[in-house]
Amino acid sequence: MRVSLRELAIMAGTGSLAGTLGDRFHTAYDVLRYPQPIWQQEAWFVPFLFAAAGIAMGVGHRWLRGILSAAPCERRFPTLVVGLLFFWACYIPTAALGHAPVLVTVLLVAAFILRAWLGGSRVDVVHVLATAIIGTGVEALLIRMGHFEYLATSAGLAVPCWLPALYLHGALIAGHLDDALERAHWPAADPV
Repeated sequence: MRVSLRELAIMAGTGSLAGTLGDRFHTAYDVLRYPQPIWQQEAWFVPFLFAAAGIAMGVGHRWLRGILSAAPCERRFPTLVVGLLFFWACYIPTAALGHAPVLVTVLLVAAFILRAWLGGSRVDVVHVLATAIIGTGVEALLIRMGHFEYLATSAGLAVPCWLPALYLHGALIAGHLDDALERAHWPAADPV
């Protein structure tokens, strides 16, 4: 598995931008709160945290693809943009339907199944499930450490029940970005 500095920078930049904008939506609509925000209700570490998440998801996807001996899927730039816009759209019900977290979870999972069915791979399935578990665990740990809190949670959990489903969407776009980056270096198929 080889990942260039350029690819890491793209993964970090995309993760930082996508995650921080989504997080800003959550702080603006009182979904979560930071104890010591520095600007627009955001903590100083938010862009760095999402940059690290972008790298972890991209490199994790590439690592899984290597383990499963799978070639990167072809991903075109317009598809990546649409996927990113769809990811941001997934934040809307998490704020607008905050009173119905189970409904939000069902909507996000249904949307994910449709997206995965339209353009997922077996690597994506393993990757998104692992990311949903690990990402939710990392957030619960950060909450336990006092770095932020969700204002409405479910069943006594530190995180809302829809959070793993939101990670499904984030991991899918991170995996598709990794496919596009890796595909740029993949040897072309021999003409028939």
